[in-house]
Parts: sequence; structure tokens; C-alpha cells
Amino acid sequence: MRPRPIATAALASIAAVLAVGLAAPGLAGRIAVAEWGQALAEAAGAAACAAAAAHTRGRARLVWSLFAAGLGIWAVTDAALALTTLVGVEVPEVSAFDAGWLAFYVPMLWAVLILYGRMRPERGWQGVLDALLVTLAIAVIAWTTVVGPSAHDAPGGLLGTLVGGLYPALDLTCLAALGWVVLRHRQRSPAWLRWVVLALALQASAGLAYLLSALHGQDVALTAAVAYMAAGWAWVCAGASRCRAPQRSWAAGAHDRPPAWSETVPFALGLFVILLAAALPDPELRVAGAGAGALMAVRAIAALRVNRELIAERDRLLVTDPLTGAYNRRFLQTEAARAFARSLRGEESLSAIAFDLDHFKEVNDRLGHGAGDQVLQAVCAAVSAHLRVGDLLCRMGGDEFLVLCPATRGDDAAGVGERLREAVGAAARRVVPEVPVTASVGVATLPDDARTPEELLRHADSALYAAKDAGRDRVVAFAGRVMVA
Repeated sequence: MRPRPIATAALASIAAVLAVGLAAPGLAGRIAVAEWGQALAEAAGAAACAAAAAHTRGRARLVWSLFAAGLGIWAVTDAALALTTLVGVEVPEVSAFDAGWLAFYVPMLWAVLILYGRMRPERGWQGVLDALLVTLAIAVIAWTTVVGPSAHDAPGGLLGTLVGGLYPALDLTCLAALGWVVLRHRQRSPAWLRWVVLALALQASAGLAYLLSALHGQDVALTAAVAYMAAGWAWVCAGASRCRAPQRSWAAGAHDRPPAWSETVPFALGLFVILLAAALPDPELRVAGAGAGALMAVRAIAALRVNRELIAERDRLLVTDPLTGAYNRRFLQTEAARAFARSLRGEESLSAIAFDLDHFKEVNDRLGHGAGDQVLQAVCAAVSAHLRVGDLLCRMGGDEFLVLCPATRGDDAAGVGERLREAVGAAARRVVPEVPVTASVGVATLPDDARTPEELLRHADSALYAAKDAGRDRVVAFAGRVMVA
């Protein structure tokens, strides 16, 4: 659908409902003009979301299918209410229609959780938990200042007030979760997501208007109906915008650092709810206080888990190569000194096996750096499969690697080097059969070939270059002894 027909249909339907409602309110009530207008907008929103589901794949299709299902439930419920009103049946404040309207939120909440999981701006579920805390705080403030004092005297009594309050509360929860994504990413957030947030904001406003009108006996049904109709047409714009977007229109990814205020404000709101529940003898507030305490506990546990994961990842990145997963040069320098000290204490040998890839530059030049990265990853995986638990594979830089083998003598290290040479060639042939990538290997051993860790690494590197000079694709021990030609 194009924007102009959507805007025309939306304005025409809203104008018609307003005209009849203002000119002949009695007639509008008897024929349920507002309910028919809402059902029309919601049915159009369901159709647009179904079209978006057909346009997408995977989880995106599931999300838009859930949106379409929820709007379809909403449209059917409003149409059923309009028919009931049209035949003259009086509908109580709390009725079976409330079950239909509340059923609308089942697929909607599911879709919001999936969307947030895909687009969340932080690791974990901080936005959803904060949305629940913010919604709970707003609900408690509204209950103590406006809703609570009038709840028992409202037409539906306390039950009707609580049911009526569920609608804006659920809308606010969805709005806070997805609004947090838009707030964090601003211009990067897609147009369809901003339409979804607008629709949720309109629904929350209409729900609040209905609730306040029921509490204070003011007739704002027409205003709320217009807001619900505008929300339905916003869903139409959301679906149409998603149909015009690419298949994978946007994925936010996870950022490690949320704003500083987000680490304190939700907890402050939760503490406010708990203190208010303790100060006022209201059973509803006690339930809210218990809920706030539970949410704060979950939020704190989630934050600790995320921080622990970030620290572990930071420590891993400090000592490993991000492309291949092998240890880096910094870790090798520390570990080589430790392995040397252990070797001296135990009077054991310590071998270093240096190797690099022959013709690797040709892979990058002919096939691109992406193919080169795949070769490096495959080589590291193959080499790691041939090492013992105590052996260390380190990437020195580029296509140059070093394996540290504790308790390994020269002849044994040469045998390990030969197995690694064969593994490298086999792994490279699987990835790039067009280029004859092989390995040149150099071996040095403590205490025969060196007296210090630095000397051991240097001599292994010298043996590697000797293997290069001898024709490549071979293993050479320090001092020029060719082990495998």
C-alpha cells in the first residue's frame, strides 16, 4: 500500500465517525459507529501486518504474523460488540468482550518479546525488565492519586477498574520495551518500528481515556474511539512500511554500555513502589510492592550475569586472536616464561614449533581476504585437533603461528611438526583447492637448542626460515637438520 491511500482511508473513516458522533450522539450510540470504525481500522491493520508477514522470513515473519493475529482478534471483538449494541443488548462494564480484548495482548506481547530479543540495544533483557518497572511505577502513582479513591464507586466497581487498568498497563509495557530500542538507536531505527511505537502510544492513550471516563463519569468514548482508530491505521502504516523495506531491514545488535542513568532510575522507581506499599495500608499496593521487589531482584541478577560475561569476554580477548581463537603474542610471552620455569624445575624438555603458510599471499590476491580468513580458521581448527591438552597454539601475526609443547623432546617435537604440516595441507586443500597452501615448520627444544624462552622462540623462527630456504613444505630442526623433506 502507498502512503496516500492509507492517509485518505484513515482520515475519511475517522472524519465519518467524528461527524456522526458529534452531530447525532444518540444515533451513533445505537448503531455503534465508534465500534464499527475501530473494527475497520483494526481489520486494515491486520491485513497490512499479514502482508508484511508474507514479505518477510524466519522470526520476522513470526512477529508480523503475531501482530496480524492480535489485530484480527481485536477487530473481531469490536465488530461483535458493535453487532451486540446494534441489536439492543446491554453490555455490562465487565463482560465476555473483555476476554477478547485481553486476548489481543497474548500474541502482541509474544511479538514484542521476539522483536526486543532481536533488536535489543544491550545484552540481556534490561529493556523489558525496566519497562515492567516503569509501568508498575506509573500504575502505582495513578492508583494512589486518581484511580484508587474512585475505584469502588466506578460503574464496574473494583473489578471493572482493575480490568480497565490492564489495557493501558499492557500497552505501556510494550511501548516502554520497544520505545527503549528506538530511543537508544534514534535515526538508525527503521520507520516501521517507529510506526509500531506510535500505535502502542495511541492505544495506551485511548485506554487511559476510557479508564478515566469510567471513574469520573465523563463521556470521552468518542475521543478514545478516535485514538483507537488512529492506532489501527498506524498499524497499517507499520505493515506497509515493512513491506517496502528489505528482507533484513535492520538488526540493532548488542551494545555493552547502556546509559548511566538506566542503571539507577529503574531501581529508584522500584524502591519508590516498595516504600509506598509499606506506607499505605492498601492490599493492591502490597501486591505491587512484592512485584517491584521481584523485578528488582531479577534485574540485579541479570545485571550481574551480563557483567560477568563481559569480564570473561574481555579477559578472553586480551589473550586470544579474535579471528582464529588461537592465543596471541602477549599470552605467549607470559606463558613461555612460565613453561620455561616449569621445565627447569622438573628438568623436562620444552619444544617450540613455528610454522607459517606457504603461498598464503596468493590466496588473498586471487580469492580475496575472506577466503584467506577461512583458510586461517580451518588451519587453526585442524592444528588444534592434533595437539595435547597442555600444548598451546599461538598466532604470531598474519599467517605465522607457534606451538609450545611442554615435556616434548626434539625428535618427538619433529614428529608433532610433521603431523601439523600434513594437517595444514589437508585443511587448506578443503577450503582453497585452487592454491597449493602448505606449511613450512621449524622446531627448537630446551635445553638442547636454547637457554632462555626468548632464545627458544628465536631459534624456532630461524628453523622456520631454514625450511623456507630449503624449498618449503617441510620440517626443519634448529641448526639446519632437515627432518622431513
